[in-house]
Parts: sequence; C-alpha cells; structure tokens
Amino acid sequence: MDRLRWVDINRIKSLAIAAKIDVALLAHAQSTDLVCELTDNEITQLASTIEIKNIMILMFVVENITLEFIRKNQFPYRKNTISMDEVWNDVEELIVKRLFLSREIAEYFKEGPSSKRFNEFLALAKTFRIDNLVSEVFVNDNQTYHLYVTGKFEQASNQIINENKFTMQNRKTGCHVGLYDPFQFKEPETYTAYQFLNTNANRKNIYGMFTLKFAYPELTVLKLDGSYIKIFAGDIPDFLEENWQNNEIDDELYQAIKYEYPALFLPPIDQNTVNELSQKIKNMIDTALGQANQKCKPLLIVLSEVHGSKGSFILHVIITLLAHNLGFRHLLAETINIQHERYGWDPHVEPMLCLLTFAKQLGFNVKDLESELHYQDKLTQYPYHAIPYEQFGEQAREQSWIVDTKSLNKNAILIVGSGHMNNILNSELKEFYHMLPIDCTCDKAFSNMLSIFQHNFINVDKSLNRFSLDEIIQMVKRSAGL
Repeated sequence: MDRLRWVDINRIKSLAIAAKIDVALLAHAQSTDLVCELTDNEITQLASTIEIKNIMILMFVVENITLEFIRKNQFPYRKNTISMDEVWNDVEELIVKRLFLSREIAEYFKEGPSSKRFNEFLALAKTFRIDNLVSEVFVNDNQTYHLYVTGKFEQASNQIINENKFTMQNRKTGCHVGLYDPFQFKEPETYTAYQFLNTNANRKNIYGMFTLKFAYPELTVLKLDGSYIKIFAGDIPDFLEENWQNNEIDDELYQAIKYEYPALFLPPIDQNTVNELSQKIKNMIDTALGQANQKCKPLLIVLSEVHGSKGSFILHVIITLLAHNLGFRHLLAETINIQHERYGWDPHVEPMLCLLTFAKQLGFNVKDLESELHYQDKLTQYPYHAIPYEQFGEQAREQSWIVDTKSLNKNAILIVGSGHMNNILNSELKEFYHMLPIDCTCDKAFSNMLSIFQHNFINVDKSLNRFSLDEIIQMVKRSAGL
C-alpha cells in the first residue's frame, strides 16, 4: 500500500470509536471505490482534526514498523494477516520512539510516553490487524510489482511488456506515503532501479530481476513460482556466476546486470592501490594548503559521503590521517543517519561511526553537526521540533552547519551527504575559507546524477567488499608508515 485508501476509513472510524472520539468528524469521508487511494487534499481534510490525525499517524507508524520488522527477518511470514499481539514485544519500544518524532504526537502528549493518557492511546495499536502485507513496490510506466512479506510478489498490472529492460520510475517501501513526514527534508532520491526480464529458453526458476544501485546495491530476484528473494551486494557476483553456469540466465543477461554493478566485479583492493590513493590525495591537499596560505585563509576540506559506503569510508580515513599529519585538528560531520538510527531509521551507520571514532583517536575535535541545529539564535535538539515545520527542511539544516563551520575559522574537514555538497560549496563559507572539495562517492553515475563529479572525483577502482572497516583502516595506516 502506497498511501491511505478509502477502505482504511472504516478502520479509522473503528479506532476513533474505541478512543471515544466523535466519528461525526468523518462524515464527509465517503467513496464507493474502496480501493482507490486518497489524494493529498483528501488526506489533509481527513487529518484536519488533531485526534483523527493522531490515529492516522498511529496507523502509519505501527504498520510501517511492523512490516519493516518482519521484512528484515529475511524469512517469509507464513500468514495472510498480522495480529499485533504476535509482534508487540518486538516493536513496542520502536513504535513509541517513532511516534514521538511526530510534532503532533509530541505536542498533544506533552506529558510524555509514560503518561496514562498516552498509554491509552498506544493501546489502540494492540488491536490492529494488518491485512495488506506489501512491503515494497516497484513502479514503472507500464507495470507495478507488489512484494509481500510472505515472500510472494504479484504483478498489479495486465499491460504487456515489450522490452527486456526498462527504467524504473520509482521504488517505494512502507505505506501511507504523504501522511507522515516528521522531518520534511525533501532531499533528492538517491537510488535507481531497473528491471531485467529473463528470456532464456532454458530457465526453470528465475522470471526476472530488479537491480538497486548506488548507496545499497541489492538484487531482487523474482521467481517463476511467484516468490522472490534478495541478493545483497557481496553475494551478487557469485549468484550471477552460478546461475550463468547452470544456464538459468544467458550471457546477455549476465553481462547486463554486471554492467549495473561494475564495482562488485573489480579485483580486491591491495596495498599498492591504497598507497597510490594516499599520494594522490596528499598532493591535492598540499596544493590547496599553499593556495589557502596565499589567500591568508584557513583550508576547509569538504568531503561528500554516501551513507554505508566503504568507498567513501576509505577515502575519508585516508584524508583524515593525511590532514592530521599536516596539523588539522577539527572534523565536522553531518550525522543525520546516526540520529535516525536511534529511532529505527537508516541503519547504514557503521562507516561513519567508525570514522568518527578513528578521528577522535587521532586527537581530532569532532563536531556532530546534527546533534543540535541553530535556529534564530537558539539550539534545538533532534528531532528539531523547535523549528517551525514550514521553515524546516534541507536548507535549515545546511544553514546550521554553515554557522558551526564559519565560527570555527580554522583548518578543518567537513563531511556532508553528497546531495548537499554543491550547496555548501556555493554558500557564504567561501568568503571565510579556501575550500578543497573532494567527491568521495566512488561512483561516477551517482556523482553525475548529483552534479558533483567536477569536485575532484576520486575513483577507488578496486573492490572493498571482502574487507572489514578495521582492515581498511590498517591498510591506510600502513600507507602512512604506521
């Protein structure tokens, strides 16, 4: 389910009655097409009363968290409906945390999650039965595929596909899109998906595949029996090789998907490559330091980041160590994925956490740019409810980072998500610093999509999949003679 449907109105009414809310507020909610999705205007109208909106938020949070919890178990759910009493002990804590990310919930239940009033509200969630078990949706101009937590998929359109490959226009997870956005980040989508049909005459098992590129490479394999499986980044080469050898897929399909994941098929990184990268980057920093000194400005090394990327990680470690040897002692980092992770969002945080620990061990003063945001001469902590909703978003966060970086006025490293890089480089910081941008995406297509390739793009050109984060750090240290 992508967003609320009219059939959900009856569920909302039942919950409202249980909460002793006047259901006359829902009298206008009528439709003969129960499976039709509500428009943004209809959702806004339905949520015009805070009590009803709270119930809608509760539905969104509970169903998203429950479906995501079951999906991450990586084994099929064997029933056609989910009763919350089956999973309540596993998801209750996360549901409470996520609910209080909502401004509406936090404002309405000011007394907090331990109050009697909130627990009466939360008790409504225990009565939920989730019948729509769609956990992912792949959408294309011609086709929609629903993937269920039961391990099955269905093609939701009867239109005929005439091409073996076509660009996916969207990939969505969860449900009730458009109702609940606690942050209003409005950042660009940083994924691309394609579908490949398996037209091999000898196929016995595989119907087709969806590639998912960039931050979290992943292969979704649709089977002829109506089931699907997930193949994650490190296992994709072996999976394709095995199915090519078994004549399940032909060479054309093998090469087409290999083309989508070039970094996964590279030879493993070696010490010589790390040494060469270190020398190349050292020359770059030395030149920038000379230019900064000529301008009588401190040097700000601005690095892009892809959450969870080992490619970004190794470049960040190299640059941090080189900068330390040149006297740098300040590192500032966007850490929104780490803040989210505490509430069950975006689990790809290990590389950033490891990098910040490494920097602190070197003696860097590390500034977490997301722990508090500046707004009208005040500081507001995550989840930033003190910033008015209509004024919050990507720009508010970036402006806060600029305040912190500008006030430092010393040689420093600044790490931001790749989608923020251009805005930072074009900000007022250029008046205070000589800036050296280094694009650490390690993916030309991704870099080009974000228009940051011109900022000293560095290609690692070797695979890091076999190496742990600590092993990567040790290779970097060896290149520095440590």
